[in-house]
Amino acid sequence: MKILLIGPPGVGKGTQSKLICDEFNINHISTGDILRKHIMDETEIGKEILKYGIDKGNFIPDDLINNLVNEMKLEGLLTESYLLDGYPRTISQAKFYTETILDKHSKYLVIHLNTDIEYILNRVSNRLTCVGCGSSYNLQNSAPKVVNQCDKCGSRLIRRVDDDVNILKDRLEIYYKNTVKIIKYFENLNVLYEVNASQGINEIFNKIKIIIGEYYDSY
Repeated sequence: MKILLIGPPGVGKGTQSKLICDEFNINHISTGDILRKHIMDETEIGKEILKYGIDKGNFIPDDLINNLVNEMKLEGLLTESYLLDGYPRTISQAKFYTETILDKHSKYLVIHLNTDIEYILNRVSNRLTCVGCGSSYNLQNSAPKVVNQCDKCGSRLIRRVDDDVNILKDRLEIYYKNTVKIIKYFENLNVLYEVNASQGINEIFNKIKIIIGEYYDSY
């Protein structure tokens, strides 16, 4: 089972990724988390990433992100069942994935979470992220039991730098300018399914479960 989960920043990919991976017992691979870890650990790759202003919402070059994904494949992370979150984001990345990362006869599914910009801005302005385990909370509908403390590991909750509303607006502009083009690409390959992300978390997840079940049962 190979699933790509794509959608604009702040749409809820991380939340749905965890639910999907727990339900179907598959690995969650987040390119965003991997990039942020490189930055936090101050690796050479992390320093290179910062040059491109990823903390301001800019995309990093296709070659760099494609090489990182290819390294995941070489390390065996992309050989078994998995959910890949946050990749691809451009036509070049989409073609690299389908032509280089996938085995010739691999079956895969692309789920596109989509909603309007106002919903995303409201959601992200109320989001907190755990510095320890990466869990996400929303002050409107999934607040932590203790203020600024993660329910799962007890670590501190923060607002991510890229959750700043002004930065997010720039990220959304870049997203809709570049990433939306890949929607048509996957539509033409008959692997894309759209899900309205303006609904409640459980409603979204139930629709995703039906899509995944029907898609893989057909093989």
